[in-house]
Amino acid sequence: MRFQAVVQPYRRYREILRETLENCMLMHGIEYREDDFDQLIAAAKKFPVFPEVPAALEKLKEQYDIAILTNSDDDFIPYHLDTIGVPFDYVVTAQQAGAYKPRRQAFEKLFSVLPQSRDQITHAAQGWEYDIMPTKDLGIQRRVWVNRYGLKGSDYYQPYDEISNLSELPPLLGL
Repeated sequence: MRFQAVVQPYRRYREILRETLENCMLMHGIEYREDDFDQLIAAAKKFPVFPEVPAALEKLKEQYDIAILTNSDDDFIPYHLDTIGVPFDYVVTAQQAGAYKPRRQAFEKLFSVLPQSRDQITHAAQGWEYDIMPTKDLGIQRRVWVNRYGLKGSDYYQPYDEISNLSELPPLLGL
């Protein structure tokens, strides 16, 4: 449901979360209350980072600038950046782009902020449909799918590297 919402014209992330939660609860016969949404937002602000992420990002920062392109808004992403605990060189939100991944506009906003050209970017992400699929046609030559759940990829979207968690990215890049 959230994927269907983010490919529509941009709306604030909170609106998408509220609508998605309400629709999901309706599908399962559960009455929606505004308090449910408030609890979801409070919990989402505390979502933990995967355990290997901070160390992998610190290792990458030894040699590379790191950026995050997030399907979040400006008021929500600081909580996640604090949880990650590693300062990014570039942070681009859906709110800044006026679009969510997988929309091209989100990636174009990222490209407008980065000093690197597209052929110098390594795009690593867990989101198959949000990241790996759209970056195929965007001129990003090095794409890495963090396939945490052992899902099946697609030959159509090759070339991409596949790793099971972010700790495998620094060695893949020669660090």
